Amino acid sequence: SRSSGDAIAIARRMAAMDGRMLGAYWCSHCINQKETMGREAMAIVPYVECDAEGSNSQRDVCDAAGVRGYPSWQLGGQLFPGEKSLEGLRELLDDIEKAR
Repeated sequence: SRSSGDAIAIARRMAAMDGRMLGAYWCSHCINQKETMGREAMAIVPYVECDAEGSNSQRDVCDAAGVRGYPSWQLGGQLFPGEKSLEGLRELLDDIEKAR
């Protein structure tokens, strides 16, 4: 799906804090999350494949980050599990930026 302007703005904010999405190819919530963000936004935010069977698996990165569920967002050095709405992601970014 195409990204909304909001999704692209959120992706740019994530990229500015070295944010990334960690997930698994078989995870329906990860697929939904990518759809919510859209193609253009997901081209800005790195995606890390956590399943050893997945394409370009980076299982060691996921293990080191302590990923327990998919998807998880790594933002500002912290891990936030679960599928999020665009509004939820925006609020999360606002909270991280306020804490800095």
